[in-house]
Amino acid sequence: IFPRVFSATMMLSVRDGERGAAQVWSTGVKVHSVACSSEAVNAHSRQSTYGVVAVGSGEEVRNTISLWGYATRKDLGAGTPEHFPTKPRQIAQTPCDGDVACMQFLRGSRLVSGHTNGMVVIHRILGLQDHIDTYRDGDEEQLASDSPRFETMGQWNRHRGAVTSISVMDDNVVSVGEDGAICLFGPGPHAQVIKGAEPVIMRAVQWMASKRVATAGSAVKIYDLNTDSARPVVTLLPSARGVFVQSLSVHPTIPTYIASGESSGAVCVWDTRNTAYPLTRKDMHTGPVINVAFHPTSPRLLFSLSGEECMCLDMARMMESHGTAYRQDDEGTVSALLSADSSARHSQLALHPGTNSYVVGSYSETISAGEAIPPYVGG
Repeated sequence: IFPRVFSATMMLSVRDGERGAAQVWSTGVKVHSVACSSEAVNAHSRQSTYGVVAVGSGEEVRNTISLWGYATRKDLGAGTPEHFPTKPRQIAQTPCDGDVACMQFLRGSRLVSGHTNGMVVIHRILGLQDHIDTYRDGDEEQLASDSPRFETMGQWNRHRGAVTSISVMDDNVVSVGEDGAICLFGPGPHAQVIKGAEPVIMRAVQWMASKRVATAGSAVKIYDLNTDSARPVVTLLPSARGVFVQSLSVHPTIPTYIASGESSGAVCVWDTRNTAYPLTRKDMHTGPVINVAFHPTSPRLLFSLSGEECMCLDMARMMESHGTAYRQDDEGTVSALLSADSSARHSQLALHPGTNSYVVGSYSETISAGEAIPPYVGG
């Protein structure tokens, strides 16, 4: 049902399966962060599948953010030349200071990045829409010469340590870092900073409704950014003492549902209306859970990533029982999507909104891209 399990390698490979291509390609840099552009994918949803992925490097002499475009041949429209490129190609690159710890795309061909030197930077990607239009028109010669380019729109240095996570909502960006602070950046030049929100490193942040954010650290904590208070309005404790929350994801259609990934390898799904215990807890991994993510268009699927493997939890029965009495047998089924060999530890997971694709970066200088949704999933 799910795509074949494959291991990241240093060589580029493209393999066609029954429901699309699973691809692994070399980036030439250690991949610390990845982000998917929904704008690029949606622009081609009627004709072909073309993804634009941002890749942030780390531990290099000179770190970079690069953009990669890729497509699958079976998705290309009728009349497309047989030699039209389907292998991933780098379409833009810009140097940056510090390891690129996290990234997300903003609407309007913009990208925000967080760095280990405490900087949050917003980049405008000039010519990205032209590049997408060129791909749609099938002009291979023009595609090779029509490359987007980066332009810095703004940058802030409000964290006293590394930025660990960012989240975007409309034109608002929120970041957390090793200093335990929450920083909110709006359209203007100023930033709202809440210091001392967490005594330990904050590992993740995500927007909720009504200017609230959820964070991961010593626990899952929800803060109201309408105030400058460092006291959370909701706290969801990890499943055991000595365990930290490494990652989280807010459900896109049921805002009271939050998934959390723990340092123990467990994944929990919470309903914030009941803070005493999670709806479900599963030991998904043997190591810390780097990322958890509800699929943006099929949120019954919950993805989780550790350094060794990428897993998917299908919560269809739990979703069906939402708003009714919770049953223990609603915990869902787990499937393996991707396994790393001993030399290719995973670094970050990203999902393509509006499509069934996922990408995983690794420290072995590779990106893996595959099909994430089984055939029977309707949404």
